[in-house]
Amino acid sequence: MHQSLPKTYVTHEREKKRKYNERVLEVENGSFTPLVFTVFGGMGQECQMFFKRLCQLLSEKRGERQAMVASWVRTKTSFALLRSTLMSIRGSRHRYYKEAGELDMALDVGEATVRSM
Repeated sequence: MHQSLPKTYVTHEREKKRKYNERVLEVENGSFTPLVFTVFGGMGQECQMFFKRLCQLLSEKRGERQAMVASWVRTKTSFALLRSTLMSIRGSRHRYYKEAGELDMALDVGEATVRSM
């Protein structure tokens, strides 16, 4: 409560690394980047670096402007976090909830095109 926001990000990143890094390195033979968010949309330093790299790679692959891709990625991430929060609070109320693999993941980031989920 008495820490600054950047210090809090670092604290939570360290805690996540301590908790998950060993298993990821030894069992899954991968790397681990903790994604730390605030409820108001702030990101930790490592999370920002991850998003910048992801947006850079996607913009190069798709031939889109990096700003448009970054907006798309942040929007998709926000909705995914909101959906998972709502599911953990209230649970699924109907049988035909779409699986993560069934969601439309097309990258339509044209300036004139606005799609709703």
